[in-house]
Amino acid sequence: MKVVIILATLVTVVLTQEKYSSDLDNFNIDELLENDRLLEAYGKCLVYRGPCTSQGKEFRKLMPEAIKTTCLKCTLKQREMVRKAAKALKVKWPKIWNELVKQEDPKGEFKQKFEDFLQRSD
Repeated sequence: MKVVIILATLVTVVLTQEKYSSDLDNFNIDELLENDRLLEAYGKCLVYRGPCTSQGKEFRKLMPEAIKTTCLKCTLKQREMVRKAAKALKVKWPKIWNELVKQEDPKGEFKQKFEDFLQRSD
């Protein structure tokens, strides 16, 4: 009986887990990734080296937690966006990517876990 109660509690916790605002789900990540200048501007926003749009500010605010928890509070759409954006920054703007990694994970505590997250497709 105790096992059933514990499992029920765990399922409830997982199902009621707080998620980031679904307003971010409407962001057009493909438009961003098709425009190198725009991608660079968002990247500079994330590392506090350039101005931010309202969405950029929201992403910058959520980034530390998303990296540390491998996007635990992200919706499926947001996970897809984070993966696409991170991969694009790594390839097109590696200097900005490296700054972001140093900024959000200076000790490298979450690097491997986040890299694994980027490779998954859940």
